[in-house]
Amino acid sequence: LVSYVKEFGNARVPQKFAKNPALGRWVDRQRINYRRFQYGHTSCGIAADQIQRLSSIGFEWNEHNINVANTATVNCRARKLPCETVSILKEWLFSPEHFSHPYPNATERAVLMERTGINERQVNDWFRNARRRIWKKKVEEMNHIAG
Repeated sequence: LVSYVKEFGNARVPQKFAKNPALGRWVDRQRINYRRFQYGHTSCGIAADQIQRLSSIGFEWNEHNINVANTATVNCRARKLPCETVSILKEWLFSPEHFSHPYPNATERAVLMERTGINERQVNDWFRNARRRIWKKKVEEMNHIAG
């Protein structure tokens, strides 16, 4: 985890981290153990000193809070994904090199998964919905303006 933090600048290890799947599973297990600890389970698999050490390097205990910092974007409270994650995905979708073909390939999906901390299914679902709800409207607006 420490080497991940050094490389990526955060402790947001995706559950399905391609470079080190065991690390992704371990992080998920720590979150589960932490929840059990909070509810007072005696054999929760994590101790208070471990929680303190992980917290000191920026470990995010609630996977739903990952990327939530600095999310002052409008209309974010109804989203299932954090606003920062959506911003990264929209940035890719509307970039000039991808706008005409908004289908990320396997390598691009892997990069997006690492940058956002979401899994491949979430990336695929987001793009499927975004092409229908966002991208299609933008193309229609551009065609309407063009005449």
